[in-house]
Amino acid sequence: MSDLPFVGLINNVALLLALGVLYGLLQQRSADLPWQMLRGVLFGLIGIGVMLNPWHFSPGIIFDTRSILLGVGGLFLGTVSTLIALVIACSYRIYIGGGGATMGVGVLITSGILGLVWSKLRPKPVWQFSKGEFYLFGLVIHLFMMLWMVALPESTFWLAVQRMFFPVMLIYPIGTVLLASLLAGQEQQFNDRRERENSERQLQQLVEASPVPLVITRGNRDIVFVNTKFTELFGYTLDDIPTIEEWWHLAYPDTAYREELKRRWNEAATRAIAAQSEIEPQTARVTCKDGSTREVVGHFSSIGEKDIVILNDVTRERELDRMKSEFIATAAHELRTPLTSIMGFTDLLLISRDADQDRREELLGIIMKKSEALETIVNDLLDLGRVESGRLIHLDKRPADIRALIASTVAAYRQEFHSPRFEFDWPEPGPGTIPLDPRRISQVMENLLSNAVKFSPAGGPIVVSGSSASGEVAITVRDKGIGMNSKEVAQIFDKFYRADSSHTAVPGLGLGMSIAKGIVEAHGGRIHVESRKGAGTSVTFTLPAVPDAAT
Repeated sequence: MSDLPFVGLINNVALLLALGVLYGLLQQRSADLPWQMLRGVLFGLIGIGVMLNPWHFSPGIIFDTRSILLGVGGLFLGTVSTLIALVIACSYRIYIGGGGATMGVGVLITSGILGLVWSKLRPKPVWQFSKGEFYLFGLVIHLFMMLWMVALPESTFWLAVQRMFFPVMLIYPIGTVLLASLLAGQEQQFNDRRERENSERQLQQLVEASPVPLVITRGNRDIVFVNTKFTELFGYTLDDIPTIEEWWHLAYPDTAYREELKRRWNEAATRAIAAQSEIEPQTARVTCKDGSTREVVGHFSSIGEKDIVILNDVTRERELDRMKSEFIATAAHELRTPLTSIMGFTDLLLISRDADQDRREELLGIIMKKSEALETIVNDLLDLGRVESGRLIHLDKRPADIRALIASTVAAYRQEFHSPRFEFDWPEPGPGTIPLDPRRISQVMENLLSNAVKFSPAGGPIVVSGSSASGEVAITVRDKGIGMNSKEVAQIFDKFYRADSSHTAVPGLGLGMSIAKGIVEAHGGRIHVESRKGAGTSVTFTLPAVPDAAT
């Protein structure tokens, strides 16, 4: 070791910093007791390391940077780790012995305790201290170090003070700043990494629980996460689409459509870069894993190096738009047909002034029938408006014999339509009178019977049955017509929906079942449909058999 204290102390500071870097690489930040103990052991071993390479003032009296180590350790490590480091370092200094042992142990204990007290008295985390505060702390602990020189043998006390005061007070506070800044940087990196990991974990938990399909990508190449809703909707897991290119090929198998989407995407990205804004939402038709397709609107945003894509499923909305467009065309046709008939037969009546009374009554009857058909369409539209606005359909409830009401509706249809075979299966006397709106329940029955007639083959049976149990009445209309698949059944109560309209060309606005559902629910009942393609359809609705509070 050099005889010059400046060189020796600087070398010891350098060794301390090197060991500090090694400590940062080895240790794991944790509040658990085993890790606190391990930190204390590591710091104690570093203390032994610097004492193994000291600057020798005289036999038994050595100077090294253990005061810096234990002072900074007290700042950063906490009580348990600091005490363990003190025990190890003090034990080794006692083992070395010599005239400076008392001073050495005293300096160790004082430095560690000052570090603990300083960290407890300051309101902010140690790693946020300024370099100026670290320097001030270094001055304080090494002033105490100089005071501990009184424990040196009397023969060396004044010589030690004269020779060591300036090197110690110059080099050691700077060494304190360097070691404390090193540990503060390590601590800040750890805290930043922990906050980043916590943020990523919270983000993953958030997106996993998101009710909309969500994808996280990285570097315009890899897909790093898809949430449960994404897999539920499209069928693809992360294993299916590890890269964006895999997604392009699976979700958009048609080459021409895929290239068109890529072109639109590149144009949108170019516009966003030019405007320094988010990429505008993009629409696409995604092919699911099972071969079905979904209409989606993609929303894009970035968080750091990752991009988040939210895919809103708008399949139902697009289908509703399509059905509305079809409804407008159908409504125009349905309204025009009776209007044309009314105008035609009115003209015929006007020019047939000499027609006999029977002929005039026949024409007026046709006009009346077409007017009633027109009124039905208008009433359906008004009922739809009430349902759309969230208002209940108005009911005029009064006690009525439900079996008799249903029987009369079936009888009227049996008289009007001779081709289907109507069957009524409800043994007398039935449940008797229950509170209901006779006109509205007749409207429901007429809708169900009308659908059964439209979709049943000539001569096919249409069975109307009724029963009562558990305080409610159940009425079922069953036919052996063309039936529906599960998708059609799921949409049967949607406004504007007409089952198999493209194939059967059955007239109607697609409002009847939606309105029937509104009427039944306004009565406090339920309605459901069971059907199988090619095997017919069964529609059952229930009504409370006891008076409600408003009756």
